[in-house]
Amino acid sequence: MSVLRTRLGFAAVAAVVAVLIGACGSSGSSSSSSSASSTSSGSGGAASSTSTAAAASSSKTYVVITSADFPPFSSRSASDPNTIVGFEPDMIKAVMAHLGWKYKWVTADFNGLIPAVQSGRADMVVSDVYDTATREKVVDFIDYLKTALSLMVTSSNASKVHGFMDVCGKPMGILTGASTELQFATQASQACKKAGKPAIDIRSFSAVAQEIPALQNGNLYAMFEDTITEHLIANKQTNFKVVYDDPQAATPLGIAIKKGSPALAQIKSGMQWYMSSPQYKATASKWGLPASALLSSP
Repeated sequence: MSVLRTRLGFAAVAAVVAVLIGACGSSGSSSSSSSASSTSSGSGGAASSTSTAAAASSSKTYVVITSADFPPFSSRSASDPNTIVGFEPDMIKAVMAHLGWKYKWVTADFNGLIPAVQSGRADMVVSDVYDTATREKVVDFIDYLKTALSLMVTSSNASKVHGFMDVCGKPMGILTGASTELQFATQASQACKKAGKPAIDIRSFSAVAQEIPALQNGNLYAMFEDTITEHLIANKQTNFKVVYDDPQAATPLGIAIKKGSPALAQIKSGMQWYMSSPQYKATASKWGLPASALLSSP
């Protein structure tokens, strides 16, 4: 995947990282959520406005939960850490306006997002969440983008790393609760052992913002995270470099919703409208997402 452009300057990324390092804890499903933006309401025409379900939906304030940790998808604003910015907030704003629904953002550590939807504390997760077979057993998904996973190292080590075999025996960071990253990292570690090399030292972090300084100071040798996010970071901070895009790790990103949610059909309808509208491509371009990340339908 090519190096990405974005309207977020590195100063903004650095500020996001600094805020998140101080704000994120290490809890699991007990992660506390905090309001990330004021309640918003849409002005577009509501889908199926004559139905009882639509009428009930229009009176509710939907809770959208995120880790706000994946620029350019969603992250805290450099000027106001209580505001979530990125492709996903712009997408949700447009869809909620189209449906005529009120909503608010809350934040939590990544590994607490899906449990929040399962328990009913949030109505949907929108946070660069990979739609996997394992997760589909516990939540429903509405896909809106596709991406992959990559290895990022410091520029000083870039010439030494061409794939996972060059990370054998070294510490590599992944995100706590990111089952896809863990799956591929574990497979890579097993390949190291089969080749007679030491296993990869897989280390889990509750936020991407905690991995970046660990990579910088040498506590990590590599990061294994979302391809688009890593290219953004490396494009804005020259002491990092993305050295390997895992061809096996391509996966869709989706809105995660509680199984059996009565809102599923309406949200999917809203996403179908959005993804067929000019706003979809325009917002992707605004945040530096490549055309290859777009889907034709949810």
